[in-house]
Amino acid sequence: MAWKALLDDARWNHRDDPTRADELARQAIRCAEAEADGAERVRAFESIADYLCGRERWAEASTLYGRLIDLLREDRASPDELAARLARRAELEASAGGMESAAKLLEEALSLWRASSRGTLERGAAWYERLADVRASAAHHAAASVARGRATELRVEASGQYYQPRVMRHARSDGTVEYAVHDVYFSLYGDVEGYTKHARSPRMPSVAALQRWLEETLPMAATGVLCGDLGYVHYAPQLAQWLRHVQEEPLDYESEPEYTV
Repeated sequence: MAWKALLDDARWNHRDDPTRADELARQAIRCAEAEADGAERVRAFESIADYLCGRERWAEASTLYGRLIDLLREDRASPDELAARLARRAELEASAGGMESAAKLLEEALSLWRASSRGTLERGAAWYERLADVRASAAHHAAASVARGRATELRVEASGQYYQPRVMRHARSDGTVEYAVHDVYFSLYGDVEGYTKHARSPRMPSVAALQRWLEETLPMAATGVLCGDLGYVHYAPQLAQWLRHVQEEPLDYESEPEYTV
């Protein structure tokens, strides 16, 4: 394994001589390319990429990782392994400032994850959260919101629950009633297990008024709207999801619920 000897020489003997270390790394790549065994080439490319990461040479490491992924595609690697490598390369691209490329890599990784029966909910949630961060850093806030919502759904599902946006009925001290959307968490048997303490939507005097607000606001929500008890920004995909559930039977909001989120 000539590539490993060259890489070790660069790593341990020339840490204070970056020019020589770079030359040794390039020689290690050439030796790795000459390896006849595909699995050995993959190990070599990964080791050299990790070395480049240690020197914060993110773009070069990403390029090498791309070649590693090409080898895995040729060898028909499992969807799980390919997805993990794509997610790793996305991290390198993000570190190099290539946010759009990172987002595309994460989306491909998630596509493979969804098609794989071995993909875990936790892994999918983590990748959706990372996709949300990447999208937000590129000011694609609506796409980030969708990805973050999907991550939340997966984490809830992993806990043995599921959630829906549902209208809740608030009884006020003056005898009037208000209606607002909350995230409501259900057990897999359909029992309410908790809900967000604060309303996500404005509070309205009737379900009809709440539905009308959603229908009128949805066309303007592409760039986000401020609403709810905490004044958070919500986007069109979220409002569209609320609208799909607005006609379901309202749930009573307890003044001191047993469990809130």
